[in-house]
Amino acid sequence: MKKFWLVIGVIFVIGTSFLLWQFLKPEPPKGPHFLFKILGDSKSNFERPLAATTQGDKIFVVDSGRRQTQVFDKWGEFLFSFPAKSAKDEALSYPAGIVVGRKKEIYVSDLKRGRILVFNSRGKYLTDFPKDTSLIKKPLALAFALNKLYVTDVGDQSVKIFDLKGKLVRKFGKTGKKQGQFSYPNGIAVSKKGFIFVSDSNNKRIQVFDQLGKFEYIIGRRVLTLPRGIVIDQFNRIHVADTLAFKVAVFKMKGDYLFSYQEPQTDVTFPQGLAINAESRRIYVTDRLNGWVSVWEY
Repeated sequence: MKKFWLVIGVIFVIGTSFLLWQFLKPEPPKGPHFLFKILGDSKSNFERPLAATTQGDKIFVVDSGRRQTQVFDKWGEFLFSFPAKSAKDEALSYPAGIVVGRKKEIYVSDLKRGRILVFNSRGKYLTDFPKDTSLIKKPLALAFALNKLYVTDVGDQSVKIFDLKGKLVRKFGKTGKKQGQFSYPNGIAVSKKGFIFVSDSNNKRIQVFDQLGKFEYIIGRRVLTLPRGIVIDQFNRIHVADTLAFKVAVFKMKGDYLFSYQEPQTDVTFPQGLAINAESRRIYVTDRLNGWVSVWEY
């Protein structure tokens, strides 16, 4: 009998604790509020900022117009820049995507030359990735998760997943409008559970796949106009840069539309790339039309 009441007591305590946690856990904020804009380095503004990523308190911005990566602190103060050059001293012709790897190395994709270059956090060239450049055609968006590099390749309309040694471990997708097919995949993000979210830009949708590349479901049908950059915040909300709608749309993990946000006092913007810093709760939105990065906080 004592064991019975002990079990009942344990169940009661666990149940009460769970209900209390549900009641007291913080609700996610509805949306971020605008802070300020980053315009570029001390000499001139961005020409065509396409993508951004964060590393600690630093923000790395790919400026394809000036063929370089610029680095800023959390307040938007310019720190340094580095031209994207390979071991042969060949400058990138159109840097388009950027992400931080496991050891804080910086991966930058070159859309026109069909290559991905790796730099240290100070901008020193390290290597090409992968060594076998025939594996990629026109790499665009990059994501790093689960010790793998995820690449959208608009050269053959696919998603390619590499291990840290540059081995292609998985590829899926081809040109088309059906499930699992793409028309200019322009953004990619990976959830904590390994689900892969791909901005299928010209098909006006986000496609979601499991870790093996199996199609799961679609987000944003009849809502999105031209989805590009995509990130996932710590509340498991999907932020999507919807370029032709001039805003960032936000969805639940399963696709329910929540809200959107756009730059104040600016009629026309082209949000392109998104970066998020979960610790500072800041979101960075590159605007290729106006040549700036808008900074938000939630």
